[in-house]
Amino acid sequence: MSKADKKVDRRTFLQVMGATALTTLEANIAKAQAIPANHDKGTIEDVEHIVILMQENRPFDHHFGTIRGVRGFNDPRAVKINLPLKNGPGSTPVPVFLQPAGALNMTNGFSVPPNYGNLDGPSDGVDVIPPFRVNPNSVSPGLNSLGLTYFPGTGHSWAGTHAAWNQGQYDNWPAHQGPIAMSYMTRDDIRTTALWRMPSRSATPTTVRSWGRPTRIAIICGRAASAT
Repeated sequence: MSKADKKVDRRTFLQVMGATALTTLEANIAKAQAIPANHDKGTIEDVEHIVILMQENRPFDHHFGTIRGVRGFNDPRAVKINLPLKNGPGSTPVPVFLQPAGALNMTNGFSVPPNYGNLDGPSDGVDVIPPFRVNPNSVSPGLNSLGLTYFPGTGHSWAGTHAAWNQGQYDNWPAHQGPIAMSYMTRDDIRTTALWRMPSRSATPTTVRSWGRPTRIAIICGRAASAT
């Protein structure tokens, strides 16, 4: 057997094993969800297990920010950031999701006024980039899912990440990581449906939000990474 044949066989083997593992995971999740909930006292004492889902370079909101029941983009208690005013010095508090776009993104047309549509931001604030889903049809006519679409990654440098973090202000993510840092996916985009089923069919999950590396640090030290 040639080396090329071995590579093809190995690739095929990994694909089959991956599909088999996913099918098994989905079946096990379905079995678990069939078990009646432990609703004895109706309090936190009913909780028997806590599952931590830690994603590599993917914040919770990127995949699950629109899932029903979670503290997603409509979180009324989202941490506030200080949005600079459009004219003159000063700032005004806004939800962390209304990230200042930055000069480059504004020049390239990747921004909207903070009071655009239903954003409900201040009319006198600088332009922002709120969370958004990339329109599949704009990627390729007729496409209705982003699940297999390549997206450019954000920077992983120490300097870039800390510039976006901005000493804990969390207000420079799109300005330093590009507009794609504020994108998210929906259920239609996530082909590995088992990932979606875990939080959507279990107790309402809470989140540790971050648009970069601090997610892992936050889970370990027990402090929220950004919005909550």
